[in-house]
Amino acid sequence: MRVDEIEEVKKFLLMPIECTTENSMVFVHGDKIYSSQQYRGMDPDMSDIAIRFYEIIYMEALKGKILLDGSQLKSKQFCGDTMISMFSVKRYGIDKDKWNNVHRCLANFWILPMPVGHTSPRMSYSINGEVKKYAELIALSKSNSTIRDDMYSFVEFVKNNQCAIAKMYPDYWNVFGDGFEEKHYISEVYKDSTDKGIKFDEVYSKIELRAEKIAQNDYVRKELLSLKESIMK
Repeated sequence: MRVDEIEEVKKFLLMPIECTTENSMVFVHGDKIYSSQQYRGMDPDMSDIAIRFYEIIYMEALKGKILLDGSQLKSKQFCGDTMISMFSVKRYGIDKDKWNNVHRCLANFWILPMPVGHTSPRMSYSINGEVKKYAELIALSKSNSTIRDDMYSFVEFVKNNQCAIAKMYPDYWNVFGDGFEEKHYISEVYKDSTDKGIKFDEVYSKIELRAEKIAQNDYVRKELLSLKESIMK
C-alpha cells in the first residue's frame, strides 16, 4: 500500500468544493475544486464531481449503477448528501464560520434516501407515497427530527430502527443494510459520538479519518487518483 498515494487521495477528498454555472466543467484552482452540476440546483454534495465520487466509492455496493438519468435521480432512495453540515453543527456548539470553510468536501459526502437529507428534516413520508401504510414509521421519524445532515444522529437512528428504515426505503436498505458502516467507510469513525459539546477538531478529525479509510481501498484509491489527475489538466 502506497503511503504517498493514500496521503494524496486524502488531501483530494478534503479539498473544498464550489459549484459553478459552467456546463460539464470540473477543475482545480488553488486549493479548491470547482464543479458543474448536471443535477438540478447548485449543491456541492450533488455536483458532478460528487456524483463521480459516489460511483467510485460505492461501485461494489451499487454494482456499477449510476445515480443520475440526465439531470434527474434514477431513484430517490439514492441521493448525495452532506454528513455533517452547517444545519447540524450548531447542535454541537461548533463555530459555523469555521465549519463553513471545510465541510463541503468529498470526504463529508455520502448517499442517503432523499427524504432523509434533501427533502425533509423529519423523514416525513415514504418514498413510494404509501403514507397511510407506513403511518407508524412516519410518527417514528418525526420524533427523530434531528437526523437531517447529522451523521451521528442518523447512525443512531439506523441502529435503533432497522426495521423502519427497511420498510421506508427497501431499495436503499437492500444495498446498505448489511454492513452499513463498512460500506459507507464509517466503521470506527462515527461511533458513539452523539453527545453535545463536540469540538471542531474532533468532528473534523472524523472527516479526515473517513478520507483515509476511503483512500486505503486499492480500487477506490486508483480511481480517485485518476479522477484527480483528469481535473488537474
